[in-house]
Amino acid sequence: MDKYMKKNGTKITCFLFRRQIQIDVIILRIRFERRIFVRLTSYLQEGRLTVVLTGEIDHHCAKNYICSIEAKLEAYNPMVCVLDFSEVTFMDSSGIAVVINAMRAMSRLKGQLIVSGLKDQPMKVMRASGIHKLVEVKEAVL
Repeated sequence: MDKYMKKNGTKITCFLFRRQIQIDVIILRIRFERRIFVRLTSYLQEGRLTVVLTGEIDHHCAKNYICSIEAKLEAYNPMVCVLDFSEVTFMDSSGIAVVINAMRAMSRLKGQLIVSGLKDQPMKVMRASGIHKLVEVKEAVL
């Protein structure tokens, strides 16, 4: 908020050209909120759920990936879950959160998590965090 705006409950009062204008906060949120949509493909075959992640995994979309993966794990209850990173172009430490949450969900199901198809940059992040010691990492989806 700058000096020309005052928050008043759910309304914001703006002083523009010495006139008082009230703007609904919801409108401001919609205008400035960046909507993030994640695209993933999943398929279940013989008790094995494969989730193909795409694009960049950063702090903007990690929560959406986590929620989507957990929903699929709860819906299908697989014995093995494969997170396929072959279409991921960039990953920061938020991608580690995606893997850790999937690992926790699979441990609740008493199943196994496999991370597959990591390119160079995401693999460097995995190695730097040490998560590759806790999760099975394969080069390609079987």
